[in-house]
Amino acid sequence: MTSPFVAFQNLTIEYPSKEGPVHALDSIDLAFGAGDFVCIVGPSGCGKTTLMQTLAGFIRPTSGSVTLAGEPIAGPGPDRGVVFQQPALFPWMTVAQNAGFGPMVRGLGGERREKVEHYLRLVGLWDFRNRYPYQLSGGMQQRLAIVRALVNDPKVLLMDEPFGALDALTREKMQEELHAVWRRTQMTVVFITHSVEEAVYLGTEVVVMSPRPGRILERLAVGFSRASGARDDIRAIKASPEFVATRERILGLIWAGAG
Repeated sequence: MTSPFVAFQNLTIEYPSKEGPVHALDSIDLAFGAGDFVCIVGPSGCGKTTLMQTLAGFIRPTSGSVTLAGEPIAGPGPDRGVVFQQPALFPWMTVAQNAGFGPMVRGLGGERREKVEHYLRLVGLWDFRNRYPYQLSGGMQQRLAIVRALVNDPKVLLMDEPFGALDALTREKMQEELHAVWRRTQMTVVFITHSVEEAVYLGTEVVVMSPRPGRILERLAVGFSRASGARDDIRAIKASPEFVATRERILGLIWAGAG
């Protein structure tokens, strides 16, 4: 039997607060394979971001374990690229300099130029390589944040509401561009979102979490992200009976869990 690429085993997270210990996650058992695009949804405060930050190495488990490619997570590392809701770019650096910051810090100057050019071309930012972040739109800034994560060749890309601050049209465009990058790279992606529609559209699997303390309510395999051809028409896919039924099922799970 093939070992899972990412595995959370009996993961529990508690942290202190003025009101007493907060039980954020409870007995999480979740595993998936390389190349999967796993979207995690649930009500606000259910522990979605805590779960992702544990995989990123920012939070240590209270109990249980988290492994990547069979190795326990001991802290942050370049094998996990993280993209947040806000791009957090360096304003004094150009697009190319921002993109190549990680490899530069790691002393990979020679390899950096080729990777930076490759990924900037992949997301349509190569012609803007000498501009500064303030000269980019919000969507372009978020594309740059994704590139900055990808040039480190991470084993898994962790994304925490990366499109949450964008307007509806830009968000839809970014969904398409992220999907195109995923299809080309076959990168493993863990994607946190409040949008059930976004999760169903992008994911190979949707994980539904309960209110705090966060538990896994259900896992649903979704096939839309592996479809070909008609996928270019995002609106047609989102209007299809199969898509609508899947979205409504997940919304029902969330509402039932919240009740």
